[in-house]
Amino acid sequence: MKSRLLMNALLVLSLGNLGCLGLTRSPSAILDGLGRSAAHGLVDGTVEGTRKCAPLKTRSVGFDEEHALGGALALNWVARGGGLAGGDTTPKPFATKAAQEAQRELNLIGRNLAFQSERPYLPWTFGILESDGFNAISAPAGYVFVTRGLLHEVKDEAQLAGVLAHEIAHITLQHAITEYRKAIHQQCLHAAMAEGVSNAATRQMNYALNRSVLGLLGNNRIDFSAVTEETRVFLTGMTEGLLKTLFDRGYSAEDEFTADLVALHLMANAGYDPEAYIELLGALPDSKEDRLATAHPGKTDRQKRLREELARAKKQADDPNALLPLTTVATSRGALPKALAAMKQAPAKDTRHSSTTAP
Repeated sequence: MKSRLLMNALLVLSLGNLGCLGLTRSPSAILDGLGRSAAHGLVDGTVEGTRKCAPLKTRSVGFDEEHALGGALALNWVARGGGLAGGDTTPKPFATKAAQEAQRELNLIGRNLAFQSERPYLPWTFGILESDGFNAISAPAGYVFVTRGLLHEVKDEAQLAGVLAHEIAHITLQHAITEYRKAIHQQCLHAAMAEGVSNAATRQMNYALNRSVLGLLGNNRIDFSAVTEETRVFLTGMTEGLLKTLFDRGYSAEDEFTADLVALHLMANAGYDPEAYIELLGALPDSKEDRLATAHPGKTDRQKRLREELARAKKQADDPNALLPLTTVATSRGALPKALAAMKQAPAKDTRHSSTTAP
């Protein structure tokens, strides 16, 4: 099944030049000049669409679907980030063996953290991207990436663990899946409007929106574990739309705060000092150009909120009935493993403006 899902994701990427189907196309542009009959159709389609599409807001997303979406997003992030360090498509400034060892060390750190999470059973995969931007990114189903530029800035293993824990939290809290549901619901509304003015809707819109998105509501559900025309068209549109959303805006400020708080607990459970992550937040780039994600809360606010959480834990240290406080288990910093530290020694490929979002 895993190989079929990966094939699915690869085929989705091969269709990426089709663009986002519906999310980047204004309904008003489609209806321009259609006249009164089309306007009536639009009203009917909107009313019916609101009723029909409502269940998609809370629709359950199964693992096969999450894995297919995550694989497609992950491959896009790898491409935007200049490829995996030491991969065949990169300049290979390190010997392949050294790059492989760095990737292995990153996975040991990442999986230790992920096993402390609420979803330890996901097929967690961690990778280093060639970009010199100060960035980290995640995708559903357990894909987490950091850039060489980020590795260049972290001072110890605990700081790197904090970044990974933050991205793991986004996955376990299903923040990308929430955005995915919103996108599907919006696509469904567009499809309903297209049905209301079917004479004006293009064949591509009818196929990609009506059949794929509205099909989620019918009995003939899309099989995300198989490679079909429906899955390719559907995931191509949804992947392109999510990439645009996450790249242009990122997650909400509250989502980022929540992921920060979960990251502290993952770090503590894995033995890392949570203060290391708070310190790293202070090194985040200030300019939007460097950090890319415009919705991230200010680093000062993030640090303040996290230190308040640590202070709360300290107050429980003498309470025998309290849960084991963070400060009693989180003491380790540790130097970066040798292969990861070596990634600081050579310049990375400059893909800062086409890679990922800061932690």
